Amino acid sequence: MRVAHLVATAGATGVESYLLTLLGAFDPARVEATLFVPGEGPLVERARAKGIRVELGAPSRKLDFGAARRLAERWRGRFDVIHAHGPRALFWAGRAARAAAIPQLVATVHELRWQTLPPSWKREVWIALERLAMSRADDLITVSDATRRDLLARWPEFAARTRVVHASTPHMSDRGAIPLASPRREVNETFRVATVGRFDWQKGYDLLLPAMAEWKRRGVDFELDIVGHGTLEPGLRALSARLGLEGRIRWHPAETSVPELLSLAHVYVTASRAEMFGIAVLEAMCAGLPVVASAAGSLVEVVEDGVTGVLVPLRPEASFAARIVDPLERLRMDPVGAAEMGERGLERAWTLFSPERLAAGVSAVYRRGPVSSG
Repeated sequence: MRVAHLVATAGATGVESYLLTLLGAFDPARVEATLFVPGEGPLVERARAKGIRVELGAPSRKLDFGAARRLAERWRGRFDVIHAHGPRALFWAGRAARAAAIPQLVATVHELRWQTLPPSWKREVWIALERLAMSRADDLITVSDATRRDLLARWPEFAARTRVVHASTPHMSDRGAIPLASPRREVNETFRVATVGRFDWQKGYDLLLPAMAEWKRRGVDFELDIVGHGTLEPGLRALSARLGLEGRIRWHPAETSVPELLSLAHVYVTASRAEMFGIAVLEAMCAGLPVVASAAGSLVEVVEDGVTGVLVPLRPEASFAARIVDPLERLRMDPVGAAEMGERGLERAWTLFSPERLAAGVSAVYRRGPVSSG
């Protein structure tokens, strides 16, 4: 099976992480994958290091119809399946695949972009654009049951062509290389909390920081390590200062080694308003950390409440800070229970969300052929 994967950026985001995991896990005797990207970037460097075939020159700009025509010429006769990642890539893949007479167009729905935006005209535009892009695909893959439910609640006409294949992470490509945390905190040791994610409204940092301030008011000795980047960072740093969290929060750039940072933590926390899968939570589980998370989106699939972590109702948001601090404090006071949760989470991660399961699920979509011509 010859498959071309198309993405509209070569940066370092969740989509690129998914691609590295998937393409690295395929059995090359069954799936011959080629990655098409606009140009050089972190994704290309990491893909080549893994031995993944990469070709440059994919469309990236919104109205680059010439690039789409050239892409069709490069695809014609070379591939059996085109697999697009993200709505912009899917838009161009739909045009190029038809022009090149490729029999099957598959798209992974990594996120419903409109769900990550607060109510606004921009959100309505994204709803229309995503619907248009997905209508071009023969098969849609969602990375979680929650994403499929949300997608079909808005567009039930896509039900027959939509299948769930849970995501994974490239950190799981070598289990022995992942440093494990030790949630069993020593007496008088500062309780270390970690969280990872871009700085945007979806990730709920404006909910998490007040929770940390509430915890500080209770006299708890803790530190929060945050890894991320994004346009909201200056505002979040200012909020942290207003809440009096200086010395309690350490801000780390996106280039930070997440596995190493997680290995130093006692618990992982997230206050996301929406998650299509929760890669960062899965990586925390791979480190053996218990997870305290908002009960949002796919997090209820990744975290088993009361077994591998604690899920906290997101609403009402006004009282969320108090609700999420309570389970954090319970885990701080029960290091044995925290360690047991982390061990169960580690087993759950490798049983349900391995790269091999991801590759097998996607390969099955290729083999069944197109469900709808869109």
